Amino acid sequence: TVGNTRYTSTTTTTTTWEFPQLPDSYWDAVMDKMYERVAGFLDSQYGIEFVPVEQVTSTPEYTTLFPANQENTKTGVEKSYKNTMRNTPQSFKEIFGSVSSNMTSDNPRVNMMKSAGDLDGLVSMRLTLTVGANREGNIVLFPSLSISAYGRDETNDDKEGVYFNGLVTRTVGEPFNEDLLKSSPDELLRVVSFQELTTGLVTGIQTLRKKEVELGYDKIWSIGE
Repeated sequence: TVGNTRYTSTTTTTTTWEFPQLPDSYWDAVMDKMYERVAGFLDSQYGIEFVPVEQVTSTPEYTTLFPANQENTKTGVEKSYKNTMRNTPQSFKEIFGSVSSNMTSDNPRVNMMKSAGDLDGLVSMRLTLTVGANREGNIVLFPSLSISAYGRDETNDDKEGVYFNGLVTRTVGEPFNEDLLKSSPDELLRVVSFQELTTGLVTGIQTLRKKEVELGYDKIWSIGE
């Protein structure tokens, strides 16, 4: 304090969390394993068979979807499984520029299912990894996995419906050794909480299915057969 004036000095400290930059092949391996785990579970547990991804991406309607960013830089990573695109808009331009919202003939997802071989549904997944620090001050990845399954009612003018939406998140990340991480793609699977995320997803779907049976939805659906 000098005279009647008080001077205050403020120091701001900025903390930057940095995750090692890894080859594209490491991230591709994570997406491969995620796809195999989800597709394998739905097939073995419920008899839901997945067609090759290329059978869907080669349809004319697929070009109406939204391009996914592809980058692997020091500041961020965005990758898509086998160069697949997004089926939901992310900007106002994409929202208002998308095709008609008609639930039947003008719906690109419904037409895509038809073109790809009269499929019963489409599954979309997104894995988000946020860099941060745990309570011990270790750099970790906080993961979340979202999944959506869309279908069409062939008995009701192919009207689109939603089988389910789900979100699995983990608030505890996995500490890692940077040298080991850079030398082993399998270590990345552990660091992104692959086992914990897929176990949570499987448990969620099983719980949903059990609730459907308890509430009698199977009996309701069988009326139209």
